[in-house]
Parts: sequence; structure tokens; C-alpha cells
Amino acid sequence: MGESLRAEHSGESFGRWLRRARTDLDLTQDALAQRAGIAVRTVRDLEAEKNSNPRPQTRRLIIRALDEAAGRRRPSTARPAEVPVRLPLDPPGFRGRGAELRHLEDLKDRAAANGPMTVVISGPPGVGKTALAVRWAHRSAPSFPDGVLHADLHGFTPSVSPREPAEVMTELVEALGVPRQQVPDRPRDLALLYRRTLAGRRVLLVLDNARDPEQVRDLLPADRGSAAIVTSRHQLAGLVVTSGAHPLVIEPCDRDDGLDILAARVGRDRVRAEPAAADEILRHCGGLPLALAVVAARAALRPQFPLAALAGALRDTRLDALETGEPHSDVRSTISWSYAALSDHARRIFRVLGVHPLPDVTPAVVAGALGIPTARARAALSELADANLVAERTPGRYAMHDLLHAYASEQAGDDPETLGRLREFYATTANASAEHLCPTHRTFHGRQHDGVRPEVFAGQAEGLAWFASEREVLLAVMEDAARAGDHATCLSLGSPLSTYFDRIGHWTASLMVARHVLTASRHTGPPIARFFGLRYVARGHAKVSDFRTGEHYYHHALRVADQLDEPQLRAMALFDLALLLESEGRYAESADHCSAVLALSERLPTGSSQGDVLNTRGWAWICLGDLDRGIPDCERALALHRVTGDRHGQATTLDSLGLAHYLSGRHAQAATAYAESLDLARLVGDRHLEALVLQHGGENHEATGDLQAARMAWRQALSIMNDLNPDQTYDLRARLIALEASDGIRRSGRSEGRGSHRPTG
Repeated sequence: MGESLRAEHSGESFGRWLRRARTDLDLTQDALAQRAGIAVRTVRDLEAEKNSNPRPQTRRLIIRALDEAAGRRRPSTARPAEVPVRLPLDPPGFRGRGAELRHLEDLKDRAAANGPMTVVISGPPGVGKTALAVRWAHRSAPSFPDGVLHADLHGFTPSVSPREPAEVMTELVEALGVPRQQVPDRPRDLALLYRRTLAGRRVLLVLDNARDPEQVRDLLPADRGSAAIVTSRHQLAGLVVTSGAHPLVIEPCDRDDGLDILAARVGRDRVRAEPAAADEILRHCGGLPLALAVVAARAALRPQFPLAALAGALRDTRLDALETGEPHSDVRSTISWSYAALSDHARRIFRVLGVHPLPDVTPAVVAGALGIPTARARAALSELADANLVAERTPGRYAMHDLLHAYASEQAGDDPETLGRLREFYATTANASAEHLCPTHRTFHGRQHDGVRPEVFAGQAEGLAWFASEREVLLAVMEDAARAGDHATCLSLGSPLSTYFDRIGHWTASLMVARHVLTASRHTGPPIARFFGLRYVARGHAKVSDFRTGEHYYHHALRVADQLDEPQLRAMALFDLALLLESEGRYAESADHCSAVLALSERLPTGSSQGDVLNTRGWAWICLGDLDRGIPDCERALALHRVTGDRHGQATTLDSLGLAHYLSGRHAQAATAYAESLDLARLVGDRHLEALVLQHGGENHEATGDLQAARMAWRQALSIMNDLNPDQTYDLRARLIALEASDGIRRSGRSEGRGSHRPTG
């Protein structure tokens, strides 16, 4: 046919021949453009002879499309009377997924000229994979003029075996018009018939609920302009690797789409009337369309019930509130099918995540808590990720949807052994990290489970990085232990958390942890734990500027230290009081307390802690204007910190010396001290100290008239403080506003209260 078309073309213009050939085949300009994978405007311009000399590639694409259209006219005995469109009903409650639908359209447009398209839509149970595929198939049916077919592969259907490819091939060729008696039984012959039947056709196949790549690989169409949409609970990476499939992992819907789903079924007026209840429903359903559909159905069936009642049921019973009595619409049942398909080891790790209070884990956490090889933990988590039962949102970190976590908790049941192992792993690792952050960190931790393997850190930077990555998880473990009355965990985990939050300047979190430690110390641990509980609470109050309460707890801690006859503890509490007094601007009292600490310290080892005290006393003298006493104290402190290698102590002391140089008018020396202090603060990861040094350095720049440098430093400081403690940014904001308003006019004077930034030991 191709040769005859070319022959007919000789002797007349390409445009005239094209129009005649197209109309003879009953093709519209749009249909021809789609088949050829070119723009419809190109066809129009050629037929109007605006372009009499098309490019060779365009000519070949057009002739090939016409050849294929002509060829499909021949096997009329194998064609149905009408184009088969066999799809489930377009989901009536479908809402949102605009980005995913546009992505599918883009893939289809790109594939039109390059070959067949295969997309694997995967996601967790109940997320709406089939609904998305069916909605797109209905919308895109005109682009596939030779058939749009759906086949349920039963990959995860309970009590039904996954369908064999041969069975599906038989269903599809019959749908495309091949009589049943002409369908061979031998798999090889059937596969050949399947390929011949699809050849030259533009069809869309929705291969729904696939279990693995082998089930669908032989079903994929091979002709340009055809497409296959595969849905699966698994990600089917094998199809991506060997068949060039495009992966599309869909997530739970966002708040706006969730509200649309709810409003479409219960009415927008009910949603508007109870916005708080609607938001709570969305939160408990976690954006899972199936869960939202179940709740919406209950609301529609009980119009007299307020949405708040449904939200309350979800709050109290979660999965029980989402039961329907029908497996395909019951959330617990749909999750169970994925769980049943896992290996034994992956099911075990799934249950471990059910015990975890905040299932956001790494392979190292699972391996360390269970005492298994990291590679084995990683393999199990990868299997769970492939099944979309966890999501690897960042490399090596796996999180679980709330409803999946509720199901995992049900499967785990009461498992104190696993819970204890998880808590011990976090407490042991946190203490190992805190020892790098503070030389005087006190550990209240005893090993209770054999085989728990904490992570090991080479230094301070690694320890800080671990704390930063696990911070939310550690707080969740702490809160869970406190609710359960696990005082041993609160004590063993609270001490390193207090050290960490003090280092980074997260005072609110530090105070919350301190309260748990103090409560725990009343029930368990050695008597000294009571002292540290009081000390942490006092420090927390002082850091949030509740000085009176902080001073009260410090004096209580001093009494406990005296009762224990521990001079070192008394020195710690006195030094903490000196820091509190400094924060209040009571510099003379602060210096006196430091002197008392140094007197006690004559009986204690010399080292970094004495350097901290000397620096704090030096700072107090400098703020009082007594540079003759302040500078020598700070220089002695710096020497001690350098001997012990305490970079954090060096950073704070250089900041103090920067102030001394500033007040003496030695601005170049002040700038050098601040620059070195800033580098060290960043090196040790103390963002609060970094913000303070930036603020102080900015003041030095302002004094020299370098207002641009001052503005830059203060903006950097403000950015950090907004992350850490937004309530403590007033003075900094005021300085920036004044700098902008004055248009370069210097402000006289200097703020006395620069904020405490001393390490507490």
C-alpha cells in the first residue's frame, strides 16, 4: 500500500495528494496529525500548499501514518463493528490529581512520535491508583481510536489468584474482535496472535492491580501511538529498567483536594459549617482518598450527624471507624492485602514500625535496635518501600503513613521487648553523641537488652548531624516514654537531649525535656539525677527569660548538691547561676559567683570548665567597663580552651575579646576576633552562638561606618534566630529597622544585654 501511495503522488503536488489520500481514508486532519506525531497546523499548511516542500522526516511520518491507516482497512473480519471501549465507570467522586493528569498527558504527547507509552502508577493502598488510571483513560479515549480496554490482573485481590498473562491476552484479543474459536491454546501461538492483533492499532490498555513485572511485560503494546497504564501496589522497578516504563508514584492528596473530595459527597455547606471538624477528618484520614470516601459516605448516610461526631470516631478508633463490611472499600482490608504479600522478614520490620511512636527510620535504627546486620534491615525497608507501605522521602530515610502505622500497630500488638529495644537504641546513641558535644555530659543510662547496637560517631560534627536528623523522632520517643511512665528512658534520653538543645539554642524544647527529666528523677536513678533534673529545668527557664523561676530551681539544685556533699555539683550550680545573672545584666553578682566557682575549682581538675568560668567572669568585667580585669581573664580562658582543644569554648571567648576590643576602639582587632569566633561557631554547629557573633560583629561594622556589612550580618543573624527562637528577635529587628530608617546615620550607644551564650557544662 505504501508503494501505491508513493506512486499516486507522482505528477501532482504533495499537498493535493495528501488531501486526497486523507479523505479517501476518512481521516480528519487532527486524526492524521495524531497518527503521524506532528502538529495539525503542519497538515493544514501542506494541504493549503503554504508549504510545498516538507522536510523528508515529516514526509516519511505522514506516508507511514497513511500506510498504517490503509493497512488496517484490510483485516475487516478481525475487527469489531464498533471501536471497543471497555472501562469501569468514570469515578463520580474523583477530585484533584491535576498535576498527575497533566503529567500523563505530557507523556502521551511525547510518546506519540517516539513509540508506545507505558506508565506504572503505584502508591499505598487506598490512595486512588485505579481511579486516576480510569479517569485519565476516559479523558484520553479519543486519542486511541482503535480501542480502550481495561483488565483487572487481580495481583492483590484476596482469595483470587493473580491472572496469568495468557488469560489476559485471550480477553484482550477477543475484545478487539478475534472470534473465540480462532484463539489458540498454546501460549506461544497466543502471544503471536496477540502481537498481530495489536499491530498497526492505536490502543490504550489499563492493566489494573498488577503484582509483578512478569505479569504485565508480555501484555505491553509495541506500536507507536499505543499506551499501557499499569497500576500496582508495588513500584515494579523491573518494568522501568527493562521496558522503559515511566514511574508515577502518587501520594495522598493535599488539604485542598481532600476538602473537595469531602465536599463533593457531603455537600460544601456542611464542610463550610464545620471547618475545624473537616480539617480533623482530613488529618486522621491522612489524605487517603479511600478513607475520605468512607467517612464521606457515613456523613451522607447520616445527614443529622455533625462532622465533629465523625471526627471524634476517627480520633478514638481510627481503622474501626473506617470499616464498611465490604473488603474492597474497607481500609483495614485493603492494607491487609499488601501486608500478606510481604516476605516474613519484611512483615517483621513492618510490625517493628508499628511499635515505633514516630515511624521515620533509617536502616541503622532498625539494625541497631534489633541487633541484625544493616544490609538485612535495608533490604526489608526496600521491600516495604517497593510495596508502598513506607516512603523513602530522603535517601536512606523511610516514613510511614498514619493509617498504615495504625494497621502496623494492630499487627504488632503489645510488644514491650521491641519497644524497649528501640528506646534503648535511641538513648544509647544519643548519649554517645552528647559526649562529643560536652565534655562534662552526664549519662544516666543502663543497658537492658542484649544485642542493641548504637551508632558510633567520629566526632562532634557527626554527633550534631545525627541529632539534627533524629530530633523529631527523639522527642516523640521521649513523649511516648513519659506517657507510659517509663522513667528510665526519660532519664537516659533526656540528659543528652538537654545537652543538644542547649547547644543549638532550642530553649523551648530544652525546657520540655528538662521537665520530663526532673519528673523521672523523682522515681528512678541515683540521687545525683535529682540534681541534674533541677539544673536542666532551671537552665530552661533562664534561657526563656523566666529568671525568677530559674533562680529558684538553681537554689534548689544547690541544696541537693550540699546534701550530697559534692563540691563539683555545687560548682556547676553556682556557675549556672552566674550565667543567669549575666543574662539579667547583673554583671557584678555574676562575677562574684564565678569567683566562688573558681575557688571551689581549685580542688577540681583544671581544664575546659575552668576556661568557661574565666571567660564568663571576664565578660562580666568587660560589660562593667573593667577591661583591666576582664581581658586577662578572657586571655587565660582562651589559652585553656586551646590546650584542651575546646573549639566551642574558644568561640565564646573570642566573642568576649571582640567586645573588649570594640569598647577600646580597636575595631580592626575586634573584627578579627569576631571573624575567628564566627568560623568556630559554625564549625561546632552552634547556630545560636553563630547568630550572637553575627549580631556583635554587625555592631562593630556599624561603629566603623560599614553599614552594608552591618546590615548583612544582622540579616543573617535574624534568619537564624527566626528558626530557633522567633520570640527573641525583637532587638535585632529594631536595629535593622533603625538602620534602614536612618539611611546610614549611626545610632549612638550600645546594647548592654547581649544575651547569654556560655556553655553550661
